Amino acid sequence: MTDHPKAADTSEGIRSWWVAPEFSDSSSDDVQIALDHLVSIGRLCRSVVADGTIIYAAADPAAIPPKKV
Repeated sequence: MTDHPKAADTSEGIRSWWVAPEFSDSSSDDVQIALDHLVSIGRLCRSVVADGTIIYAAADPAAIPPKKV
């Protein structure tokens, strides 16, 4: 999120493209649990587009900690 703060994707897209390599064997259920948690603590927002697809994105740039150098 720090490198691409305006990115948005589905849970499957996040599992396929955004999950760190060391967690690449995470199931869709594992990713959904993590996404639900991040939404519940205000780090992500969940939006539903016209066809019913759920998209996740950063809730607020201020909610993202600064990138460590």
